[in-house]
Amino acid sequence: MNMRTNGTIHFGIMDKNKGHHKHGEIIGIPLRNREDFVDALDYIERCFKDSNQQIEARHCIRNPRFVEVCNKDKETVEKTWVVEYDVIPKASIVKNKLYSVGLPNFHEKEGKVKCEEKVPYCRVGANTPLIEDLVCFIQGLIEKDQQREEAESFRAESSLDFQEDQKRKLSVLLTGGKTKMDNSMFYIVVTSDIQPQHLENIAFLVNMKLFCVFDFDPNSEISGLYGKYKEQKPVTPHFLHDYENVKRLENAAFIETLKLFDRVSWIFCNGRNNFPSGEHPVDEKTWIKTRKKKMKKAVTFICNEVLPKSSFVVVFLLTSDVKQPVVDTFHEFYAEMNGH
Repeated sequence: MNMRTNGTIHFGIMDKNKGHHKHGEIIGIPLRNREDFVDALDYIERCFKDSNQQIEARHCIRNPRFVEVCNKDKETVEKTWVVEYDVIPKASIVKNKLYSVGLPNFHEKEGKVKCEEKVPYCRVGANTPLIEDLVCFIQGLIEKDQQREEAESFRAESSLDFQEDQKRKLSVLLTGGKTKMDNSMFYIVVTSDIQPQHLENIAFLVNMKLFCVFDFDPNSEISGLYGKYKEQKPVTPHFLHDYENVKRLENAAFIETLKLFDRVSWIFCNGRNNFPSGEHPVDEKTWIKTRKKKMKKAVTFICNEVLPKSSFVVVFLLTSDVKQPVVDTFHEFYAEMNGH
């Protein structure tokens, strides 16, 4: 807060070479209670000099974000996470101010955490030394505040440019660089829970030549994309096991049974609530054990036996936290399409 325009504190990422781990390596930490990391902000506040600085620190230090580390051996390894605290000292908050903190120390005899004398620190590279020449540092605050304001202005402009660039890239990917959707291409959509505020913005899907949808939202008919889409277009609901071809039919007969080219095949990949005799949703570990193979068979069948190469585009429509089954589905499509 004394030096930078922003920064992020990570737990679960190595900051030094130690043992067989390298600097910057993502290793993650196990979490027993997320609330401990939220409550830690209260202790951080107490480290600051006075009530005004405590309030300002609260405005600058954001609540933690928890990012799950994806392990290849997910079935046997305990879940680990990277915890991120974003620190965004806006110029409007910290301008012309110097912050002092007292580092907390645990006193074993008293069984209490006490803060040291409150002194000013500054961030220099990966280190946080005590400010020794206080007069010189205070004289340089004007320049640092100006740098903050310039950086904030630049980020605001860059954000707009980035959004426009992302829109252009997405448009090119969906249309092949043309001014409208390419009706010669089939589209496969992979999606999960769609937030209610986004359901009003999915009209573009109706105009796409959808072949199938891999839907990981078990409530999709009740409050999600399936219920919204089928109001405008006919669909055929399926489960992953429907693509297993247990009767060993010829491809043409099996495709006809699934009615793949008659209607959009809507595949409920993690069960379907509010549906009699339907599959129930399961947690990630159970899905990996019981349904991942079925997903792989469905993807392989569609990519190799149904649709010709280069005749389709796969779109991942995600507006909520991405879970491992969706990641696995991405990997499967990526492999079957040879990275294209």
